[in-house]
Amino acid sequence: MRICSADIKKIQQINTINKNNHKNHLGIADTRTFEYNKYSNYSAENVKAKFLPSFQGYRKIGRTYLEDKENGIYVPADIRRNKIGDFVSLKLTIGKDVAGYLDMICDSIFPEEKYVLTQPLNNIPEIRHLRSILGDKYSGIGTALIKTAIQESCNNGGFGNLWLKSEKGYARTLSDYRSDENPIPFYYKVGFRSPDPDIDKFIEKCIKETNYYALPDSTLLLLTPEARNNWIKKLIENPIIKFKDNPIIA
Repeated sequence: MRICSADIKKIQQINTINKNNHKNHLGIADTRTFEYNKYSNYSAENVKAKFLPSFQGYRKIGRTYLEDKENGIYVPADIRRNKIGDFVSLKLTIGKDVAGYLDMICDSIFPEEKYVLTQPLNNIPEIRHLRSILGDKYSGIGTALIKTAIQESCNNGGFGNLWLKSEKGYARTLSDYRSDENPIPFYYKVGFRSPDPDIDKFIEKCIKETNYYALPDSTLLLLTPEARNNWIKKLIENPIIKFKDNPIIA
């Protein structure tokens, strides 16, 4: 049974079951809250019971480098991963400090069938949460996590495609929580666009004029084929994690 068949609501530290064995059961959610309302077969308690063997903490799967803003030097950062069914959580760490994290569902259905896509609609991984925690000290945290998510998409049959629903205060990218923060400019910077041409033109205009307050509070975004190809070409030369198969460049 895949995790995407489960109803996960308000799970906090889901796999921190045994307080005396906290190191071995490091919470996949830490202090975060997940609300996946579209899944209904299992309650949170059933998910804990059925998937507990998979909740064994994050494992190191790759390495990248981030720029130390104060010293202007690059420091190594490890990518750690926990996967339960189709749910993947990526954590970026510098030493023992968590610099950022990204959560995604690998088997997700793109919700807008009216848009013509280059790949099958039922196999585009969805980013559910992204946050940079040490963004005031290091640059490139969000970009490194997006690049790793693209490689995860390739390894899980998504061909490097990604989509997400950008919302204020939800898919956050700054180190400090701000309810008025809008992450759309960041996502546009790394290659996401609205599949609706009218909304896309409006967002581009707002970003160009730095009129961030006029940006929509919530909108659907899709990684463009051009951005996908450009990232994959760079990742082939300098991968963050190991590609399972040779990625396809359109």
